Amino acid sequence: MKKLNNSGFTLLEVMVAITILGITLVITMQLFGGALSSVSLSRHYTEAVFLARHKIEELGLDENLSEGNSEGAFDEEYEAYKWEAQIAPYELPASVKLDPEKVKAIPQVMQIKVMVSWREKGRKHKVELVTLNTGIHKTQVF
Repeated sequence: MKKLNNSGFTLLEVMVAITILGITLVITMQLFGGALSSVSLSRHYTEAVFLARHKIEELGLDENLSEGNSEGAFDEEYEAYKWEAQIAPYELPASVKLDPEKVKAIPQVMQIKVMVSWREKGRKHKVELVTLNTGIHKTQVF
């Protein structure tokens, strides 16, 4: 009788190896998909912060800054983003109250709040930045 050479793989071993490989590839692809989603969301948050800072600076340059709300959209490059701005007087703490009769000028402090929002994968995301802007209200003429 001749002895058989057992130097190959059986069909069962090949099927198990292919199954393990398939499961590993599926898990790896899901991890890459999640990472890409996180990168995209991070990019949108970074752009939203940049746009909010730009809008705050733009509003702060207005010499006649007045109380009120406004909203709008950005140019074509950032058309997915919308902005809302709220401008309101800011009350100074009691420890900083100034007597108008003793000082020549009182700071006029306005709070500027800018919210930038966008939609991604059916969910609404929002970034909100707040700053204070000061002007001078003269109490006496020299």
